[in-house]
Amino acid sequence: MRSLAEQAGISDSSVLRIWQAHGLKPHRVETFKVSRDPDFVEKLEDIVGLYLSPPDLVDRNFSAQWPDQLWVADITYVPTLAGFLFLAVVLDVCTRRIVGWAMANHLRTELILDALNMALWQRRPRKVIHHSDQGCQAGVRPSMGSVGDCFDNA
Repeated sequence: MRSLAEQAGISDSSVLRIWQAHGLKPHRVETFKVSRDPDFVEKLEDIVGLYLSPPDLVDRNFSAQWPDQLWVADITYVPTLAGFLFLAVVLDVCTRRIVGWAMANHLRTELILDALNMALWQRRPRKVIHHSDQGCQAGVRPSMGSVGDCFDNA
């Protein structure tokens, strides 16, 4: 979006001088910023009493002794002539097999849930950890890795 000065074809300092001559002061509106700082999240959890993000149960130890002990999940996109398709995948760490997947032309939560539901329906695990990066997951024991770390997901 263009500034008021650009729209009027004058400099920002000229707009400021005109405003000041009429007793006006510019007011910058602060935008809302989401913090992923772990300390901030921990403090907020203590204050409001809510569990905001799952713990990292895996801690980069991507190994499992038996199937359906640890699943990792991720999303990627596939460019096509018709646009992008998004692929959500759930992988069993022990067997290195894809146990659930879903594809759609959007990144809504239902895409991830469809992949997870496919894995749950096919495998019917009793106790499984579902690990992903800072994305969405539901229904099983969730685990999330660190923010912005490509080595901490599938």
